[in-house]
Amino acid sequence: MSEESAGAPRAMGNGHDPYAQKHFVRNAAMLALENTGFIVAITFVGSTTVLPTFVTRLGGSAFLVGLIATCQSAGWLLPQLAGAGLCAGKPRMIPYILVPLYIGRPAFVVVGVLTALLGTGARWLLLLLLFLALLVFYATDGLASVPWYELVAKTISPDRRGRMFGTAQIAGGLGGMGVGALVAVILRSPALPFPSNYALLFVLSGAVFLLNLVPFLLVKEPVQASAEKALPRPSARVFISSLADIMRHDRTFVRLIGSRLLLGVAMSVFPFYILFMDKALSIDPARLGLLTSAQVFGGLVGGLAIGWIADHVGTRIVIRLGAVVSGAVPAVGLVMLALRGVLGDALLYPAVVLFVLMGVVGSTNLIGFMNYLMEVAPLEKRTTYTGLFNTLAGVLLVVPPLAGWLLSVASFGLLFALAVAASALCLVVSLSLKQSVRVR
Repeated sequence: MSEESAGAPRAMGNGHDPYAQKHFVRNAAMLALENTGFIVAITFVGSTTVLPTFVTRLGGSAFLVGLIATCQSAGWLLPQLAGAGLCAGKPRMIPYILVPLYIGRPAFVVVGVLTALLGTGARWLLLLLLFLALLVFYATDGLASVPWYELVAKTISPDRRGRMFGTAQIAGGLGGMGVGALVAVILRSPALPFPSNYALLFVLSGAVFLLNLVPFLLVKEPVQASAEKALPRPSARVFISSLADIMRHDRTFVRLIGSRLLLGVAMSVFPFYILFMDKALSIDPARLGLLTSAQVFGGLVGGLAIGWIADHVGTRIVIRLGAVVSGAVPAVGLVMLALRGVLGDALLYPAVVLFVLMGVVGSTNLIGFMNYLMEVAPLEKRTTYTGLFNTLAGVLLVVPPLAGWLLSVASFGLLFALAVAASALCLVVSLSLKQSVRVR
């Protein structure tokens, strides 16, 4: 398949069929509501704020902090080819979304209840339970993600996706900022000593995740057989064959995955910024809540600006913007390192800026990379492209633990400098991406 055919206009399966148009408002509202709920739920257990501090308070090392991101990535990315094989060629996507989520969404409730019951007398058991819960939650979410992207592609036309995702980011950001304030109240409450305070956060997160399944039940999905043939099973042979064919003929895909991997390297440092803040600022619960809200606020601003840019300028620009902002995050960290002896407690101000920028970067993945992929992938292979794209990103699994190891033998400065370099390379590669052709 040539690059040109990958970007050729498609009339069906892109949210333009009459049934999808008739139910556009309802479907966009439900998908935006679900996306909003996900943002709110995940903020209770923020992977760059709450989870790293929970692990360190249980005695975990920087390596284990890096392992948080590895469990998330392994769980979410590796099952995606299997997800593509299960839903490819099927007329409806919602059943393939809901079944895995029914299994995985209670994971945080379970770990919260067990944390409250076991207490600090079983620290390593709690760490084991946490990492198992992360794997279960993200593995089932990964299985559901390919049909989720296909559902979005079937119900929302390309020129409206940016606004839909942006609206969800804004609403989720507003809700998440409130959650950030609630996190601070819970963590500093004398009535909730450690680890009961974190247990409550896990339970609240899981409860919102379970409630967030309702919007899927209200989506009016077009019953539309895909042109793509269902894979008999997601074997290594099928994967390698599909990958080799795409690598040979679709340079746009190769550049896109290259950009995504480099951005992932830069983002793998994100969980360690809160450790740096703890060493530089002695983070207390009030400040942890502030930084959580700052990151969510960045997602809100990113959703507002990046959603508009995606629809009016193009998703290719969003990817480049993500590379620039991801480089600004460690750059602020390097400035803080250089000035921490001078600024003292005033370091909190650049810390807030850093976490706002982290939130902005988070908005670029879905609105930028995945939207661009849905625009350039051929309709008859779209679920396979999505599965391959996210599975290939599994190479990033080794990066966070390596970053944790590097931090233990080197310094925050070296870690931040490498993140700047990865972001710069991401920008260079993204400059070679072709303009997508969007259905209007």
